Amino acid sequence: MKQAANLPGFYRTVENTPNGPQIVMNDPRLQPRTITVEIPFVNTTGKFNFPNNNELNGRRIIGISIPENSDDNVLCNSGAVMIDNAAIAATFITIRRDSDNIIFEDYAKFYQETTGDRTMRRVNIDGFNPSTSFIECVDSSLYTVGEALMLHIEYVDC
Repeated sequence: MKQAANLPGFYRTVENTPNGPQIVMNDPRLQPRTITVEIPFVNTTGKFNFPNNNELNGRRIIGISIPENSDDNVLCNSGAVMIDNAAIAATFITIRRDSDNIIFEDYAKFYQETTGDRTMRRVNIDGFNPSTSFIECVDSSLYTVGEALMLHIEYVDC
């Protein structure tokens, strides 16, 4: 494979195939990236904002995954204990593009891994705004202040 030309935002390669040379166009902005986001449960009101993460601001979210925690032994990046499966089942994810435009709302349980299945659940959320997005747990008796929810988010730049 050799580099044929550079275009703004694109690169083009030529590959030799059994049917002859083939031009392949690739856009580096479409290369998926993954980040882990930790949302601390800091109160008993049940509503918790996403951290204002500039890496995710304006990106297209293409996958979400939440670790399975049936043994209540998962630790988040900060060392906080992750909420258990019962609390995840009572939690909703709300994603907004701006302060009043809800573009996605769903049960967190749908995005939770199961034994033997660690795949990302596919979504197509354009224009993610972490400063106005939040999660909500409808039963505050299911978690302890200081626990957190960990989300694995797959995204692309456009």
